[in-house]
Amino acid sequence: MMVKSNHANNLIDNVSKELLFEGYLSGFRYYSATDQEWEIMRQNLKLIRHTTNVHDENAIAVFANSKMIGYVPKTHSKKIASYIDKGDNIIPELVNVNPSAEAQEKVYFKIWNYKVNLQA
Repeated sequence: MMVKSNHANNLIDNVSKELLFEGYLSGFRYYSATDQEWEIMRQNLKLIRHTTNVHDENAIAVFANSKMIGYVPKTHSKKIASYIDKGDNIIPELVNVNPSAEAQEKVYFKIWNYKVNLQA
């Protein structure tokens, strides 16, 4: 008789997520090509700290695939940068892309901090 491990279910039960940001991407009009909205709709987003940015020492660049498309808004970059710098599991989620919207409201996304509690 084979016994099934419950380890995977237990791990999923111990995962929680905290919403760190929900809103629009900053700077999309400066980093996007014409009609790029259609290209990023199916891409996973990535966050990369941009510590040499002269406008914001806490800047976080947002990439769709390998193309930079803008930044986390400066009003939230310090808080999120601290999580990234600590090595937390920070995951961006593309929520909506609206090609017909004004440039500052084309890309709507969320940033999550995923946590795993390994204490049983």
